Amino acid sequence: MILGIIGYGAIVRQALSMLSPAERAALVMWEMEGRSTKEIAKELGINESSVRHTVSRARTSLRRILSELVIDEARGLTALDLL
Repeated sequence: MILGIIGYGAIVRQALSMLSPAERAALVMWEMEGRSTKEIAKELGINESSVRHTVSRARTSLRRILSELVIDEARGLTALDLL
């Protein structure tokens, strides 16, 4: 099973939707928007060390979600295997 860019995007969107709102917001701002820790802290109303902790926790949660999201049952492949 080969996924195109749209398929990968759908997998990532689904996994992101399973994060808590705070984790999702911090991760998207950091990884996708390229915002600084200071900018994210201001936007979310938290301190900078909390931003770093939230992003770290979000990455861990995202890896767990992707490793549990089965994409190909016949071969036992998870989203993490395919990305």
